Amino acid sequence: MYGGLVKFVVKPGMRSEFLEFLRWDAKVAKDTEPGTLRFDVWTSPEPDVVYVYETYIDEEAFEAHKNHEPFKKFDEILQHEMLEEWGEAIPFAESITSNIDELPRGACPQYPRHLVQRAGCRTTSTGSTS
Repeated sequence: MYGGLVKFVVKPGMRSEFLEFLRWDAKVAKDTEPGTLRFDVWTSPEPDVVYVYETYIDEEAFEAHKNHEPFKKFDEILQHEMLEEWGEAIPFAESITSNIDELPRGACPQYPRHLVQRAGCRTTSTGSTS
């Protein structure tokens, strides 16, 4: 797996608009990026700080994510000065281990096919797992 944690400091008054952008980004990832395992948006006790935890099957899946519309629009957000600053709180890199590296036998979550197959799930004719 490949992933990282990004910290955003949003300018006062821009938090709602930025969170809407991130909701859209997460929906695009869910609907069109099978290699995106997680795109979690977290708030913080610090006002105007937002974290995004991103996990992908591999670096290639991350590159695919960067080719979709939300990533391309990210520059527009910076140009409109929604953010005071942003950066990688945990740099993007390969995971050494994870609880989803090995799924329990018979577990059938909505994870990539190679993980689901290793867990022994059956695939129905519709492509869902059971």
